[in-house]
Amino acid sequence: MNGLFAFVSFGHFAWSYPNIKFWHNASSHLVGHSFSGSIHSLKENPVGILIDAKSSSFEPAPLALNSSYRAVVLQNSKSGVFADLGVHFNWQYGSLLGLIHQSNMLDKNQWEAMQEGEIISIQFMGYNEEQQLILGDHLERSKWLNGEMAKLTGSIQEVQVSKPKQGRPTYSVLGKYPGKISMNSEFYPQAKTAVKKYLNQLQDGDCIACEVVGINKKRDGFLLKLCKQYWEAKN
Repeated sequence: MNGLFAFVSFGHFAWSYPNIKFWHNASSHLVGHSFSGSIHSLKENPVGILIDAKSSSFEPAPLALNSSYRAVVLQNSKSGVFADLGVHFNWQYGSLLGLIHQSNMLDKNQWEAMQEGEIISIQFMGYNEEQQLILGDHLERSKWLNGEMAKLTGSIQEVQVSKPKQGRPTYSVLGKYPGKISMNSEFYPQAKTAVKKYLNQLQDGDCIACEVVGINKKRDGFLLKLCKQYWEAKN
């Protein structure tokens, strides 16, 4: 007996891709690899076997932060490049789908040159709030995307004031990261005028204390609240 050939459909494969294009671009890299499944349906004449591999289970992959992995490019889109790190582990852990956003790459030309179906080397930058993989090579930016900088929310930080002769003042946290002082009325009940007056009187090089109330992922910066002792004294 030479064995029986079986068919696995897109909808019955061991992991789910959001569209058939992902499947096509990954398919050539799946050849020779095995996975478990059960017979979904069987026809006798002619013989036809449909395999359901949805019951396959995979352990979490041992991904290391900021380490490089091989990945197959599945699709280029306006939102970024979708890539699958599963190929790095010979699909032992199934599909490890992630997005490479343009802002996560140091070299825009390298990002634009990625071709669907090719194997690239990319770094794992952590997980977002939805536990999706963040991929790229701009490791400084990864801190804002994987929750590292968000851990400072609620902390009091020293903020340095830069006040040019022309233009708006700027504020930096930890010596290099931009900050924006929120003028939310809830932060300064009946004291917004006092806060604005205090900020206008600051000089270039002054240092103030602010609470980190959030982060701005798009601009890699902090959202700040001026500590109460400053505006309360002016109120």
